[in-house]
Amino acid sequence: MVLVLLGTQNNSFHRLLEEVQKCIDKKIITEKVVVQAGATKFESKDMEIFGLISSEKLNEYIKQANYVITHGGVGSIITCLKMGKKVIAVPRHHKYGEHVNDHQLQIIQTFDGQGFIKGLCEVEDLEKAIKELENFEPQSFTSNTQNVINLVENYIDNDKKLLFSAYSLDVGGIEKALITIANKLQEIGYHVTIALEKKEGIFLKELNSNIKIIKYYPSNNKNILIRKIANFLKRIKFTLQYKNRFDFSACFATYSIPSSFVARTASKNSCLWGHADYLTLFNGNEQETKNFFEERKYNQFKKIVFVSKEGKDSFVKLFPQTEEKIQVINNLIDGKKILNLADEEINYKKDKNCLTFINIGRHDEKQKKLTRLIEASEKLKKEGYNFKVIFVGDGQDNKQYIEMVKNKKLDENVVFLGRKQNPYPYFKISDCVILTSDYEGYPVVFLESFILNKPIITTKVSDYKDVEGKFGYVTEKDVDDIYSKMKDFIENGYEIKEKFDYESYNNSIIKELQKLF
Repeated sequence: MVLVLLGTQNNSFHRLLEEVQKCIDKKIITEKVVVQAGATKFESKDMEIFGLISSEKLNEYIKQANYVITHGGVGSIITCLKMGKKVIAVPRHHKYGEHVNDHQLQIIQTFDGQGFIKGLCEVEDLEKAIKELENFEPQSFTSNTQNVINLVENYIDNDKKLLFSAYSLDVGGIEKALITIANKLQEIGYHVTIALEKKEGIFLKELNSNIKIIKYYPSNNKNILIRKIANFLKRIKFTLQYKNRFDFSACFATYSIPSSFVARTASKNSCLWGHADYLTLFNGNEQETKNFFEERKYNQFKKIVFVSKEGKDSFVKLFPQTEEKIQVINNLIDGKKILNLADEEINYKKDKNCLTFINIGRHDEKQKKLTRLIEASEKLKKEGYNFKVIFVGDGQDNKQYIEMVKNKKLDENVVFLGRKQNPYPYFKISDCVILTSDYEGYPVVFLESFILNKPIITTKVSDYKDVEGKFGYVTEKDVDDIYSKMKDFIENGYEIKEKFDYESYNNSIIKELQKLF
């Protein structure tokens, strides 16, 4: 007998029963099928379907079952595992109206990752899972029960309200990181709100529809007195409406002073997020760096997070008294989404007769130092190498770069494609990703390159050691070394030394985030 459990949720999960029916029709399932359907209405002459079953009767069915197909309910999974049954678990999805969020997927991945169950992402994988079940030997649940329960509790005990404040959701590394963290936390059951100074930007459409956006617009009136009065009244209004209304709040856009006010007001458990080595950003000027953080009232935040060790270390150098309340938590990355987006069709065609380097990001010479890449390209061209460099991005110094390429007669080697909401197909057609910056936080482009299996050439920015010797070349911050590594790649290529597991990477970060909340 095969037992199918859909739990007691009010939402229908007819997709799973439709897939079970297909497996019966194809003779993949030949045993009797008993279904605890809950609120799901489904008719089949091949299944014995009940709405609800008493716990005593349910336990009897579980004992009789050869294996169990269940939704991602924690209680259903654990009950079956404790009774020694092989389990196939299929998540309800928010996008189909089957649940209020997607935390069942995370729960299933947790159990599957420990080897206790056959965990699926989609119902369409059911047939394959049934065929593989005979040779599946689950890990003993009792040997590690408490560890798994602790992991699962991290997903199901998430009824907390979180707020992240930022300037906008326009293109940028900080904004991309915010979208990823907000969507992931909403997906696993938290209630996420984002406070913006400007409700605009290309990433708005990527935000989970259940995430609430609130606006806090400071006045920019040219009259100083009017501006001060207006902003004073705005602060009072926001305070009355949102004072300590959230379990956790974070100023995610460090550069934004209004975002600092919003985060400090919204929760007693407030956090300042740092995305760079700010001492390097301010050219080693300690006083300027101190002024920057004092203006954002860093000492009024309960916690401080940096996305890189270098960022933390330079901050502690200036504010040693803060060391105990600082954590290093890297950015999350949506690996599955990146891989899917990389398959989208684009108009640009790769020149198959030459190697292609790609640089993706904001065109800002102070930080990105893209003149180094253009000058290195000039040296390569003079030596007769056949290559292309494509720039995906835009920014304040874009015209300077275009003019520089024109003056150096590099038009056939260097191509400017502008800003792209989906840059990943361009990663896919390129041979190597190149970063020439003076400073970065933890570069999101590192993670994107790891996932898309593209070698990297990077200057010694934050966390460059994650690349060195495994995923590509590391260079000094000068044209000659960048040129040398590009030349080496053209002549010899680079073999990536290890595969990046983005799911394990994300799970470790989520655990650290949950400690903050």
